Amino acid sequence: MLMFFFYILSVITSFESLPIEIKDKLQSEFSSHKKVEFEIVNAPKEYKDIFIKKGEDINVIGSIAYVPVSVIDKRGSEKRTTISVKVKIYEDVFVSMKDVDKREQLLTNNFQLVEKEITSIRGEIVSSLGEIVGSRASRFISKGDILTRESMENLPAIYNGDKISAASIIGNVKVSFSAIAKQEGCVGDIIRIRTNTNEIFKAEIIDYKNVLIVE
Repeated sequence: MLMFFFYILSVITSFESLPIEIKDKLQSEFSSHKKVEFEIVNAPKEYKDIFIKKGEDINVIGSIAYVPVSVIDKRGSEKRTTISVKVKIYEDVFVSMKDVDKREQLLTNNFQLVEKEITSIRGEIVSSLGEIVGSRASRFISKGDILTRESMENLPAIYNGDKISAASIIGNVKVSFSAIAKQEGCVGDIIRIRTNTNEIFKAEIIDYKNVLIVE
């Protein structure tokens, strides 16, 4: 009598249909995040067995995680391939509650902590509102935007048009005189200043009212 053997082949249709060891590997890879969603992009159509070998690492490029696997087909042959998984990462982040113009001072009450997807966010996300004290927007920030360090800059110590005290040191002699700032800048920046006799110098900002002539 002839006997026929039929194999029930598995199919990956969703994250939940992945073998437990592969799901655990993916979840472990992104365990530092508050919430992660996975969506299968590409996977073997049918297989008898599928597994990750010891020491294999997941390769993440952008929002896609590539999981290296070994697949056993219905003939018992093994081949190497990858499962492509789209990843969505969610974190609690500070979001602007209003439009903020470029160079507008950043205020803590203009931002709210909200859970949002951050997978495609470019830049370093601000983790504490204390970081914005003494800062302003370096670009236009739209209502709903996630606050990043790249969208911030320090408030100037001196503004264009401020009256300041300039000092020039020659040898052991220090000469001080009044001047007007022709540029804004932070402590340590080099700006142009104009004296009361309309001479133009370059000076390093020492604090909010003092500069040191450098050129």
